[in-house]
Amino acid sequence: MPTRTQPAATAAPTATPTQRLDAIATLIHSCSAPDIDASYDLCAHGQPWPCPTTRAAWIARGLDSDQQIRTAIEAHSQRQTT
Repeated sequence: MPTRTQPAATAAPTATPTQRLDAIATLIHSCSAPDIDASYDLCAHGQPWPCPTTRAAWIARGLDSDQQIRTAIEAHSQRQTT
């Protein structure tokens, strides 16, 4: 029976984890918070906000998800009072 060769992924990585996260952060972007006043709760991808893409973008940038959500809520609240 023939043996499989090892995939290239098992080779030593040439980039550090930080470099890989930086590269990912440049490729994916977070979605804007939906307009909840207009009864929207979905992001541009049609998923509940924050969607997995938004969360991945935050993680890649080293941002705290809870803090990002609080910031969006505070910004929304400030728009309501002005």
